[in-house]
Amino acid sequence: MKKLLIYLLFAPIFACTTSCGSSPTKAGNSEAQPLVRLDSIVATFGQLSENQQDSIISVYGGPLSDYLFMMGLTSADLRGSIDTLSHSAAFSVFLPDIAQRFNASDSLAMQLAQLETNISQKLPQLTAAEYFAITSPYRQSVMLVDSTVFIALNHYLGADYDGYRSMPDYAKVEKQWRRIPYDVLRARLAVAYDLRDNYADLSQQLLHDGAVDYTMMQLVPDANIGDMLGWTPEQVDLVERSERQIWETMVMRNLIYSTDPVDRARLFDASPATSIISPQLPGQVGRYMGLKLIEAYVKSHPDVSLNQLLSPEFAYDRNSFLSAGYSPQ
Repeated sequence: MKKLLIYLLFAPIFACTTSCGSSPTKAGNSEAQPLVRLDSIVATFGQLSENQQDSIISVYGGPLSDYLFMMGLTSADLRGSIDTLSHSAAFSVFLPDIAQRFNASDSLAMQLAQLETNISQKLPQLTAAEYFAITSPYRQSVMLVDSTVFIALNHYLGADYDGYRSMPDYAKVEKQWRRIPYDVLRARLAVAYDLRDNYADLSQQLLHDGAVDYTMMQLVPDANIGDMLGWTPEQVDLVERSERQIWETMVMRNLIYSTDPVDRARLFDASPATSIISPQLPGQVGRYMGLKLIEAYVKSHPDVSLNQLLSPEFAYDRNSFLSAGYSPQ
């Protein structure tokens, strides 16, 4: 039985373009589609002939069954469940808005294809993935079933989308389509190299989260810190100028070796500000400092691989932290 892994992310999305009704190809084939609009396939499935439906099922039966299972439907009656899903509230609410607002399918598909190429070259230990765009009523924006990645497009309709009106501004920033490669890769790394809630102190989380963010900066096409952390250019500039003061504050308050989960949340969780350091700083400053720590380690250990940086052994080893030699100027 497949192991269902759902990675919780705070965001929404949609799907359907050229893949709908076309002759599909399986991932792994040189002509495989980097992103299949599974929600569009579901939406148009009832309009297809029986032979066309059979063709769709023969290629996408597995992902469709997983999608239906995640939506609380059975795959025993695949056609009936697809019809039920296509008439669900989530499809009625989000599909029109996705069709109107989500116009980056080709760009996203190219980014995901490049992401897979970068992974195969720089982190071959990570299993190759197949990507499917869906519409979902749940909070999760990225869901994993083994090596299959489901992206809920209704979570990425833009910060100005009316459906996100009740969200705080720092959360709305993460509702852009350009966030998808970061969210996807972070979810995959979290499953493959999970240390969550197993840290002895914050020095280990700085190492592990820093390694994850460093890996994303290496693998996501055209990556930048602002997009990865949901910061504006002004916030990035402020944090960069404050790096030394942030580190000194963490040292003086003994935050680096803190075991308090409240300290962890205040430094690493998405929030309006990292008030434990300064109310002027954006949230998640701990992730930025972890990234800088890893950059210092890589500079002094140029032969280290991404797989080594991401391993639990690296984060748990006290020498990893000390040998980084991190000392912001």
